[in-house]
Amino acid sequence: MAISRQDLLIGREYWILKNSSPFWASFSNHPGYIYMINCPDYAERFVTPIYSMQLSTNDILCRDEDNDGYYNWGIGSKPAHCPPCPNERDGNDNNPNVGPLNADGYCSQIFPYTESYENGFEDWFQMSDDDFDWTRQSGDTPTSGTGPSAAQDGTYYIYVESSAPNYPYKEAAIATPTISFEGICSPQLKFYYHMYGSSIGSLNVYISTNLGSTWSNSIWSKSGNQGNNWYLATIDLSIYVGNQINIKFLATTGSSYTSDIAIDNIQIISDPPSSTLYVSSNQEWSDYRSVCTNIIIQNGATLTISGSTYLSTEASITVNSNSTLNIDAGVLRNGKIIINSGGKLNIEDGGKIILYDEDDISINLGGELNFTKGNILVIN
Repeated sequence: MAISRQDLLIGREYWILKNSSPFWASFSNHPGYIYMINCPDYAERFVTPIYSMQLSTNDILCRDEDNDGYYNWGIGSKPAHCPPCPNERDGNDNNPNVGPLNADGYCSQIFPYTESYENGFEDWFQMSDDDFDWTRQSGDTPTSGTGPSAAQDGTYYIYVESSAPNYPYKEAAIATPTISFEGICSPQLKFYYHMYGSSIGSLNVYISTNLGSTWSNSIWSKSGNQGNNWYLATIDLSIYVGNQINIKFLATTGSSYTSDIAIDNIQIISDPPSSTLYVSSNQEWSDYRSVCTNIIIQNGATLTISGSTYLSTEASITVNSNSTLNIDAGVLRNGKIIINSGGKLNIEDGGKIILYDEDDISINLGGELNFTKGNILVIN
């Protein structure tokens, strides 16, 4: 698809088809700069948000149409008039589950992340440097004496079919979409594996921090017949905090066709916090920060969030009597909010609370929730 510089300046709309090549634009009056206009591997409508050749801050629109806490501010540096938000620009402002772009212009999935293949392979990548692909399956695998008879979670799982020509010792590799560990404290990978058959080979897990250009050594490995059961694997990923990562599952078949290997119910989550931050005097958090502790607001104090605060998964904010949590033009993401009797939660001036599957807001008897102008977004 051809697109001109003038097209960018007038804000035309475009559709980029799924699996199309990434679209890049370079401008002669900005030598050395190449800007990615659209995130690859998504079918998207996008409107270029720039209307001036001078790149004036007033000509760049700050948008968060999907309310995921990240803003699409177009080409150039983030203008000062953008609302408080992380420095990473939005990778996909039509999808609240897709977060910032990394330095190479690729999208990441918002943490926490789960996948059980109920809707297909989603955005997982079948690797091209192996021997064959993983298969999505419900119920038994075709060959008796190997593989699971049902999914661990839901209806579907994925597995490697080891019948000819996929043995002996053939490899099948599949990788997750990019997962952002920005603002995460203690990430873990949890998944269920099934390795049943008389000639089971091996299953290995690898990590990439550069979009699959290179991979770590195996961070987890299992070989041989494990019996006709699903088993849980848990892997600490704390050394990758601050990165955007991909995870590769590499299955190797054994010496015969009885070596089907399956995985299901992949979860990338964070450990519960192990400490508590007590807020006993008035504070304002106007910056972007990640918080790895529980928070208790007490003694009549007010905590105002006017920046972007990212709680670790399973963290909580408790507001005690005569104390207040203000979300004032800021963003609070993740965690559980508990308003005890006499406590207050105020959302005003465009403030946002973004909750995921396991998050919630509890207003106990005598607590108050006050909306002036704001949003509570639940993403599942």
